[in-house]
Amino acid sequence: MVTSAVHQPRPMDRRHSKSAASLPRNHEAWHSLTRRETEAKLLGPRNSVPARVRVVDEARVERAYEKHAWILPFAFGVYGVVYAAAFLIYPAPPVLDEEAAVNLTGMTWEEIVTGSPGFARYIGYLARGYALELLVVRALGVALAAFPYRKGERWSWYVSWIFPIEFAGATATEISAGASSGTVAFELAVVVVYLLGLLLPYRKFFPRTQVTRS
Repeated sequence: MVTSAVHQPRPMDRRHSKSAASLPRNHEAWHSLTRRETEAKLLGPRNSVPARVRVVDEARVERAYEKHAWILPFAFGVYGVVYAAAFLIYPAPPVLDEEAAVNLTGMTWEEIVTGSPGFARYIGYLARGYALELLVVRALGVALAAFPYRKGERWSWYVSWIFPIEFAGATATEISAGASSGTVAFELAVVVVYLLGLLLPYRKFFPRTQVTRS
């Protein structure tokens, strides 16, 4: 004698039973639902498919001072290139500030040249080496400002901080050596101008972001 097994439906939990109770009862009602609504009704609110989240840069209009701020670090670099090249072509006394020379040595540059010409030539040799390095570094700064910084590439904003930090260190050295107030004021002004070139276009490199859900 063969007995047929009667399939017993598995009991639904409370959450699925509530979802099933809210299902449409006719074919036309099913077609009126969107895909997400259908999934929410079948799976329940806790198991519904989460919305996709996208973080995008805020659409914004570039301001004039942001667009042209690259000119400030560019001009700083050009000034350094011209200064270094002029020193290499037409060697001048390698003393940036006469007051600093007097405070450090007790002599003016003319007295150093007269009293110790060999030592003066050695200072000139060091100064020319410094000018050559300055020429290369400032040329790189010009290229950095004219191309990636002008385009708004974020890495160039970080790299550009090397220059005001370097110049601020040089200014601190001049102050410790007793340089004249005019030299210190000029170098501080250069640092401030370069910082403006970095801070004015901040939103160009770091735009605000907005979250969208789909």
